[in-house]
Amino acid sequence: MKRIQKASESVGVYALLVDAKGESAKSFYKKYGFVELTTDPEPSPIL
Repeated sequence: MKRIQKASESVGVYALLVDAKGESAKSFYKKYGFVELTTDPEPSPIL
């Protein structure tokens, strides 16, 4: 995350997406202010 923060100083960074593996990981990230997506995070393929 420090690398992303540093990169955001020179390029636009909108979000950091984390795939929490399990409930304990989800709780860990929420503790640090991450927000759970309420929709499917997988983008639809463009054909």
